[in-house]
Amino acid sequence: ANESSRVICCSNYMSGQICETVNVPREKVCVIPNGVNVSKFDMKIDAQAVRRRYAEPDEKIVVYVGRLVYEKGVHVLIGAAPTVLSELPNVKFVIVGEGGMKEALLKEAWDFGIPQRVFFTGFVDERTLVSIYKASDVAVFPSLYEPFGITALEAMAARVPVVVSDTGGLAEIIEH
Repeated sequence: ANESSRVICCSNYMSGQICETVNVPREKVCVIPNGVNVSKFDMKIDAQAVRRRYAEPDEKIVVYVGRLVYEKGVHVLIGAAPTVLSELPNVKFVIVGEGGMKEALLKEAWDFGIPQRVFFTGFVDERTLVSIYKASDVAVFPSLYEPFGITALEAMAARVPVVVSDTGGLAEIIEH
């Protein structure tokens, strides 16, 4: 990084990290935010059919999309689920993705007594992912560390309300 004429990163947060950790002068760092192709979210879906696959007809869908790793904070979402369910009992948490924490997250759902309220889809193809976003009532990204947050952009492109942690690049792209 120090030998480069310019360093490109995806958020102001990441710029700060680069400058701090590798001692790169701020004027060498250029921020180019990530983006998504919003046209892929224009596809028509049968929202009711998608919802039936993951939830009961009267349930709201809270979706998380991402790797199942500690820094993405999905354990925070599952930990908050009992509190959400105490206020809104008809909620299904749909967890999209794979990762090393999957077994621990499944156990956590069991330990909280909510395994029937948490649906793990595993990896899904792009068309299925867009369908899930579009059929969801809210998307939640509880990251503990997040340089940017493409999944939050995808959810917004699908016109789903988004809730994120106030951390990293997520704080730069989400406005209250």
